[in-house]
Amino acid sequence: MRDIAERWRTISMELYCVQSMLEEVVAYWKRWDALSVEVEGWIDDAQSKLHLPEDQKMEHFQVIMNAGT
Repeated sequence: MRDIAERWRTISMELYCVQSMLEEVVAYWKRWDALSVEVEGWIDDAQSKLHLPEDQKMEHFQVIMNAGT
């Protein structure tokens, strides 16, 4: 009976930890889902600027860098 009680205690602690980790993963996933459209927009915009002359690229990416601060 003690073995079963100890096993149950161990399993219940593991389940509690897994539940906490899953809740954290879901929270991060929701955050990513909310921001992914904006990130994809930045990436698409940046890819469209790669063919520009060097000084225009520098200006464009400097604006992006300053927007993040």
